Amino acid sequence: MDGKKLVFIIIVVLALAWFAGGKQENSSSSSGSLFRPPQAFNTAQSQSSNNKVNLENEIKKANREADAIAKRITQLQIEKESSPLAKNISFFSSNAQSTDPGSEYLTLSLNNSHTGKTLITGFELRSTASSRGTTIPKGVELPFAGVINEETPIFIKPGDQVIIVTGRSPVGYSFRENKCTGYFSQFQKFIPALRKSCPLAKDEDEALLPNYFDDKCLDYLQNIPRCIVPLSNFETAFLQSQCKTFIEERLNYKGCVEKHKNDADFYKNIWRVYLGRNEELWKQKRETIKLYDLNKKTVGTITY
Repeated sequence: MDGKKLVFIIIVVLALAWFAGGKQENSSSSSGSLFRPPQAFNTAQSQSSNNKVNLENEIKKANREADAIAKRITQLQIEKESSPLAKNISFFSSNAQSTDPGSEYLTLSLNNSHTGKTLITGFELRSTASSRGTTIPKGVELPFAGVINEETPIFIKPGDQVIIVTGRSPVGYSFRENKCTGYFSQFQKFIPALRKSCPLAKDEDEALLPNYFDDKCLDYLQNIPRCIVPLSNFETAFLQSQCKTFIEERLNYKGCVEKHKNDADFYKNIWRVYLGRNEELWKQKRETIKLYDLNKKTVGTITY
């Protein structure tokens, strides 16, 4: 190859290089990136990576905000459906899984922070799993023996507990426990067991009077448990007459009520409410039970 041709080829190559360089500077197309210097390429790659990170952070932030909004909407819906009593009434499943209606029960309690009495007769209990349910019935504030007791709406006070049994009442009605209701359990079965807070025979006023009873009577009274009606006529046959009269008239529910109904601690803070069903009401598992107030607002929810 002669010198003239070599020079011509070099000039052509330089011209092409110059033309390609000029086009790289004035073009914004992606194809021009092939002619970028390594430093410019690395800068563009770094910027693209940063943009991707920023986009991911924005997406995460948006998801967090969406979750917060969803939670707030759910909370507002709950508040809309909730009873004003929801914050003051506690609701428990207790023995709801029992298959025996006599021992299947729920409990609720009114917190001490609540002000005033609360009517619960007419509150609805309902399973969202089975749709079965019923309402809280009336009850007897102070049962009397030997008479038909009138049932009235149940009001509970701060600190009161309500045991809601699915089955029928052993005494025929719902009632408030008192100092003497422990006598009911001598002849009837209660689940949960009734508290026995009847005064002991040896602590009654007559037993504490000097010389009112003789030693034989006092020895006998000393051994009588709380809330028990003595049934052995043989044991009492040889006691003095005033001792036998005391045992017969005072050591039973009726006599206890007549003597103690005005005591400051006579009424207890437990109601026994019976729904009067012959079969179980709540599922043994996968159950949700709601308690609604008189305005159909949710007071409490049990899930197990």
